[in-house]
Amino acid sequence: MVEAIEDLFEPVVIYNNQPGKDAQDLKRFREPAWNYQVIRFIDAEGRDIIPRRDKVWTTEGLAARMIKALESQRRAVPLYLKALAGTSAATEPGRAAFAMFCFWTGEHRLGSLDGVIATEAGWLDGHEVTLVDYDRAAISFADLVKAAASYDCARKIFTQSDSDLAIAKASRLATGSLDASYRPAAAKDQKRQILGSAWQRLGLSPTQATKVNAHARTDPEKAAAWLSPRQLAQLYKQK
Repeated sequence: MVEAIEDLFEPVVIYNNQPGKDAQDLKRFREPAWNYQVIRFIDAEGRDIIPRRDKVWTTEGLAARMIKALESQRRAVPLYLKALAGTSAATEPGRAAFAMFCFWTGEHRLGSLDGVIATEAGWLDGHEVTLVDYDRAAISFADLVKAAASYDCARKIFTQSDSDLAIAKASRLATGSLDASYRPAAAKDQKRQILGSAWQRLGLSPTQATKVNAHARTDPEKAAAWLSPRQLAQLYKQK
């Protein structure tokens, strides 16, 4: 996040409880003193690029705002920033779990799909499953089911909505409910393709870890495309 802020924007800090220039700037931008922290995106003339918003508490939420600011100026959005935003940047977020013979394979295969944002190895109803967060605007649930079935990663499909359940049943695959009985697998079973590797030591965001885990062994160049410049430098230094 710090890298994205420093490389893609010109960061300026204005304190909301100090006199002098800070107080003058607060008045100029009509920001009350002792307010929640606010991160605003302005142009060289001090005009808001995107509408002001406060109470953005998470890395994912801030990254999503940064993406909107860049897009509003028709600037390129690097993949690593999209990865930082995770599901916060999804137009229509969706979630499902897929049972298979090995969740290591599930994370590897399903994580490679365009539109899949994050994966997690887990357990549900006695099955090894891969929990999948995705953007329905990028991949429909029907296409996700079709791809999972082609990878033999859909021996049972667990859904959260009636509409998704209907699609899963139409595929003639076994179905179930994605509920509170789901539990994540142990850390040693997460992102197994990169476990203990130089890739894992890069401080990857959940989406980065998903995509790097999916491509590192088969297409390292595609995996590296999800890294920031500083992560790439660190990776090459380690090798």
